[in-house]
Amino acid sequence: MASDVERYRQVAAVLAAQTALTLGVAVWQLVGLSTGGAARPEVAWGSSTYFLLVAVMVGALAFFAWRGARWVYGPAVFLQVLCLPLAASMGSEGLWVGAVGLGGLAVVGLVLLVSEAGRDAYGRTGLGGG
Repeated sequence: MASDVERYRQVAAVLAAQTALTLGVAVWQLVGLSTGGAARPEVAWGSSTYFLLVAVMVGALAFFAWRGARWVYGPAVFLQVLCLPLAASMGSEGLWVGAVGLGGLAVVGLVLLVSEAGRDAYGRTGLGGG
């Protein structure tokens, strides 16, 4: 059975991996933009900026999860739930590497967070957040 600190670190590792994936997408957009591969440069700029900002926010969650901040629980669960349909959408577009990576991380993150041990680590008595 993982201690609370171990659980925080496991959640932080999932969030850090999601940060790396998000940064990868931002860099991919910027490379496409710099090589002239972007069909619509204004969209590439906007989406790369968006992914960079998301990476900063998810990275901050990873940092605070590593430090054991209990408030991370809600935003982290919300992020994992948002990642599932995003991964499905990526899969439907043929981006299987990203879809499997993101979907797998989201499932692992949800299991770590909403399992009984995860809820106990974050001081949640039930799925309602109490």
